[in-house]
Amino acid sequence: MQFHSIGECIIIDYSIGMTKHAIMSHIQPQRLDDEAMHTFALAYVQAFRRMGAPAHLLEDSMERFAERTGVSLQFHAFPGAIFAANRVGTQMLSVSGGFPQLDRLGALEDLAEAVSTGALSPSAGLALLRSLEQKSTRFGRPMTVLGFAVASGTAVGFFGGGPTEAGVSAVIGGISGVLSVVFTGRPEVSRLVDVLAGALGAFLVHTVAQVVPLGGEIALVTGLIVLLPGFSLTVALTELSTGHLVSGTTGLAAGALVFLELGFGVALGSRFAEFLWGPVTWQVAGSLPHWWEPVALVGVSLSFGVLLQARRRHLAWVFIACATALYGAQIGGAVLGPELGGGIAAFLVTVVANAVSQRWQLPGAVIQVPGILLLVPGAVGFRSVTALLHNDALAGIESAFSMAMAAMALVGGSLLGAAVIVPTK
Repeated sequence: MQFHSIGECIIIDYSIGMTKHAIMSHIQPQRLDDEAMHTFALAYVQAFRRMGAPAHLLEDSMERFAERTGVSLQFHAFPGAIFAANRVGTQMLSVSGGFPQLDRLGALEDLAEAVSTGALSPSAGLALLRSLEQKSTRFGRPMTVLGFAVASGTAVGFFGGGPTEAGVSAVIGGISGVLSVVFTGRPEVSRLVDVLAGALGAFLVHTVAQVVPLGGEIALVTGLIVLLPGFSLTVALTELSTGHLVSGTTGLAAGALVFLELGFGVALGSRFAEFLWGPVTWQVAGSLPHWWEPVALVGVSLSFGVLLQARRRHLAWVFIACATALYGAQIGGAVLGPELGGGIAAFLVTVVANAVSQRWQLPGAVIQVPGILLLVPGAVGFRSVTALLHNDALAGIESAFSMAMAAMALVGGSLLGAAVIVPTK
């Protein structure tokens, strides 16, 4: 009797008397031993963290993976490291979180599901995971810079600016994008992106204001809006609310540091411009037409899709997320006020994201991340820092408190939405 393996089939050759027979037996894919599954799980959790998964989602995802596969592993996420424990001992995995990449997060979740259900062997899954990490980004550097510029220019309509502010804001956003993509992967200079962007943006608005009337604060805030850490602060508060005290506290400190770096850069650029040109008076010369809001919504959605590396077929869902966030915030603001109204929008965004995830097996992050990103109170926090730098302590403290209230409203709305419809992916 001889055995020949071909794909998922086994050919069994045997003889009865002088006659040879062959039986083809179809077999189901089988999981390899625990060691191979452990290796895949460790690689998966590191990739999941690098692609922007926060601590609470990472641990929940890995708990579901361990239950489906029967692998004996427990994970605890901390800033800069993940601890993986099994029957033998505990291993520390050095890994830092990154900005969400929606296409890779979705592909990674699909890959983990295939391995956990036995449709794919752990070794094959590990090979695909490695190739996924080495794959170049969906949108290249020029598109990323364009995404920065479009996000900044279109956001002016939500802050009451006019055409001049929109143009200046788009230029500042483009400068921020160039600094971000050029300095990415260069630790010795990447830490200077926020300071340089703030300084160059402040110098530009002061220079333009010498020539034409300009609402400098609006142009500067929207020009730097992609760099503002409102999203990371909201994630940090969510981690604190779900019991991840170390990750949440570290996230809050990191977000506060980004605010200070941007504020220092703005102060530096402003003082240098005032030394050259003298003081300026901000004045918004005009306003954008009423039809600008839907145009801005489309522009913000497309820019978020590029910056978050969403799949092209998911761009429509990104637009739905941003529309739900925008109009939900307007309704919530009319009912509860501007600080707490975002909670209603966050609730609606989370409910829609989880409902779509259950119905069409789409990763909930495709909808939730862009929607929450549109709601985060980063601009309020930036105004708080600039007010403190101008010795206006009362206005700075009031803005900081408003930012904290708005962020907690987003966290509460998101948690309530997840309780109403439980996410599946």
